[in-house]
Amino acid sequence: MKWKYTIKLCIFILLGQVLFSKISYVLRDKTAANREAPFFQEQKNSIDILLIGPSSLDVSVSPLELYKEYGYTSYSLANGGQSLAINYWCLKNALRYQNPKLVVVDISYLHMQDILAGQPARLSQFVDNIPFSIDKVNCIMDLTEPDEWLDYLLNIRMYHSRWKELTENDFKKITSINKGGAVNFNKWNDNSNNPPVEKLLVLEKTDKKSVDEYKISIEYIEKIISLCEKQNCELLFIKVPSYATGETNHGNGEELQRLWNGFYDYASENNLSYINFFHEIDEMGIDFEEDYSDWGHMNYWGNCKMTHYFGKRISENYNIADRRNDPSYKNWGDAYLVYEVYIQDKLNSTMREDE
Repeated sequence: MKWKYTIKLCIFILLGQVLFSKISYVLRDKTAANREAPFFQEQKNSIDILLIGPSSLDVSVSPLELYKEYGYTSYSLANGGQSLAINYWCLKNALRYQNPKLVVVDISYLHMQDILAGQPARLSQFVDNIPFSIDKVNCIMDLTEPDEWLDYLLNIRMYHSRWKELTENDFKKITSINKGGAVNFNKWNDNSNNPPVEKLLVLEKTDKKSVDEYKISIEYIEKIISLCEKQNCELLFIKVPSYATGETNHGNGEELQRLWNGFYDYASENNLSYINFFHEIDEMGIDFEEDYSDWGHMNYWGNCKMTHYFGKRISENYNIADRRNDPSYKNWGDAYLVYEVYIQDKLNSTMREDE
């Protein structure tokens, strides 16, 4: 009978999709998977603060330390090399699952006029880890050329030969130890490529450069603004401090500082909230030699200082709920205990290496 063949065909297609999904999961690049993929398994509408930006933000604010100290539920969807264009689509997809009270966007890549900040692999690390939806499709169509669309939609086309590189971790469930946040325990002098640390010259706010010529970045910033307005969530732009002096990985440090200072004018003209943490380095007690692993990335000790100070600024300016005594958020306390054990193990290991 025809209905029997129809049922068999449907079962065959379903099993094929499951098998295809499992194979794609194993083969795909897991570089950023433990930061982004677990976000989409979080309890719906449980995240009050979303952190979006490049790796400099990812290692600067610890969501679970923020919860421990202030009771805020936050998640870091920051990732290395993430342009403002990817940030927009990251937020667009995130808002399908969460309705945050506050969205925090780091503008470190404001100077990048390449839509993918010159790092197309970062797009794969993002789209591979988000569920299929029309927003995912639109993201791929917006940021890539038509002849690349299938590579991102059916990522097995990219990774079919990666089976030679597979490790045990490729078969494990993807989890996040710190709600997307990353932490490292290296110090400045551990990296032979770092120059000797001298006191960073922080340019005055008035020493600035207009952002007007950076049209691609501004285009996606305006999309982020519009998206937050539609979602009725507050928006805060920030610039995490870095050792921006002389030549850096992203260009001349002083020129970058001038551009980040120029964003003050843009923010004022458009009634936006903006904190350039360069001008609050002393208040945070930042010591680049002790608190950074390289010119743009804080280590664990810098992360603790930044997280405490960031939480303080949020508590002073935004009405974000303290969830620590809310029984429906007990899993956050449990997650912090796991994170605390992980941190202590790493600190003990670091101390043994120094002996």
